[in-house]
Amino acid sequence: MNEPERVVVVGASAAGAGAAHALRSAGYGSALVLVGEESDLPYDRPPLSKQALLGQWEPESLQLFDPAGYDRMGIELMLGRRAVQLDVAMRALHLSDGERLTFDRLIIATGSSARSLPWLSSSPNVHSVRTIQDAMKLRKVFESKNTRLAIIGAGFVGTELAATARTSGLTVSLIDAAPNPLETRLGPAVGRLLTKLHRAHGVDLRMGVSVEAPVRSEPGERVSALRLSDGSTVECDAVVVAIGAIPNVDWLKSSGLQLGNGVQCDECCRAVDGIYAAGDVAEWFHPGYGRRMRIEHRTNAAEQALAVATNMLGGSVPYAPMPFFWSDQYETKLQMFGMVSRTDQVRMLYGTLDDPCFVLGFYEDDSLSGVLSWGAPKQARQLIPVLRSHWKNF
Repeated sequence: MNEPERVVVVGASAAGAGAAHALRSAGYGSALVLVGEESDLPYDRPPLSKQALLGQWEPESLQLFDPAGYDRMGIELMLGRRAVQLDVAMRALHLSDGERLTFDRLIIATGSSARSLPWLSSSPNVHSVRTIQDAMKLRKVFESKNTRLAIIGAGFVGTELAATARTSGLTVSLIDAAPNPLETRLGPAVGRLLTKLHRAHGVDLRMGVSVEAPVRSEPGERVSALRLSDGSTVECDAVVVAIGAIPNVDWLKSSGLQLGNGVQCDECCRAVDGIYAAGDVAEWFHPGYGRRMRIEHRTNAAEQALAVATNMLGGSVPYAPMPFFWSDQYETKLQMFGMVSRTDQVRMLYGTLDDPCFVLGFYEDDSLSGVLSWGAPKQARQLIPVLRSHWKNF
């Protein structure tokens, strides 16, 4: 395959920046452009809900690569420039400032955005945690130890934020419609343990309820309380909305690319000839599990970036990673290998729920599809070959 004259990577994310560096490391020597909506150099997002909020890491500590390395590797940065339209036939990317950027091959790595609650978003003390700017604004809230923080959403981001906030000394209320934190993702057994864990650390858990309305003096003013569906009220000085993320594909609606829960790609992460996707925005066919999936976790962004770079330069290697994520909450580390798609088929593989460390197995049609480690990473990792042996089509 001939080397493309110009590769454009749109999205200065972990996946986008990783793909650009991987292309250079693989020997690609022609023009390479990295476009990013934010003005900051590409940075790591997982620490935003932990070290950045606690003031342990400053923004420059979050940068993914040496700032001087972009010049040294000949990667042209176009930051603070948002992609607004893609013309596949003309091989052209249209930017928010009116510039038209042509390419021979394109990597889409525009990530995902935090879901919002429109009736809350105009209030100055309502936050999300998706960007460095988000984290720096919320850090000011964390610096006041008398702050009462209400977190809407008890998923991974919400529970990690609750743990970080309690560690910092804030008063925390965690609100979710599920009976227990992360129950819809990890099942009721793990959910009940997380309820116990967060209550032991002083979190006010408001589970099985939804937020009906904010309490404030005027529209757009600060929220002083949240009125819940059970009739109760949570008083607060600040609110964090942590109800998940959506892939950034709106700008692609006129492109003709297949869009589902992200940019739909084949097993090689190819959307159409010469155009690939990586990271949170990519919905690709996993040949091992025999279905499409989109993974928002940091490990996948790095691994998929490498796969895309390889395939863009002439490879044809199916991307079939072992899905992996982790979550640190207080002194507890949760690690997940594989997929949890059925929380009603769960078996204990190591220890018991009463032990400080255990491993749970999640099954599909009696085949092990995923394992969850609660403080037992060694025992969980030993099951990875078993997980791979149950893959259907790979």
